[in-house]
Amino acid sequence: MNSDITVNEVAKNIIQNEILCCQSSLVDDLLKREIFLIDDVVNLGEEITTEEQSEEYGLEIGDYHYPEIFEWWCVSSWLAEHLKEEGQPVLENGYGQWWGRCTTGQSIDMDGVMQRIAQKIMKH
Repeated sequence: MNSDITVNEVAKNIIQNEILCCQSSLVDDLLKREIFLIDDVVNLGEEITTEEQSEEYGLEIGDYHYPEIFEWWCVSSWLAEHLKEEGQPVLENGYGQWWGRCTTGQSIDMDGVMQRIAQKIMKH
């Protein structure tokens, strides 16, 4: 890959090509109506395994921390796989794939997960 291309440019390119649209209201409504199932979300919770995590989340070791999902983005299957590798919540069913974004208020290309995916792509 061209060494003049920045991580931010790669992240923006991924977003432009692999994120289809925001569907937060649709996914929330379908989850409430149990048309989509919360059990179809991978990486929804993580087990607390260290004292540092225990202190950060105010939970005991062995408990589960469930991140708050602020937005649902319809994504390509390519991006869904990368997001799952990064431990991000991804809803998959016969209708498509959605990323459960646990941050909000900033441009997606600035999300740490997008920066990490872009860095991985640049290494290949």
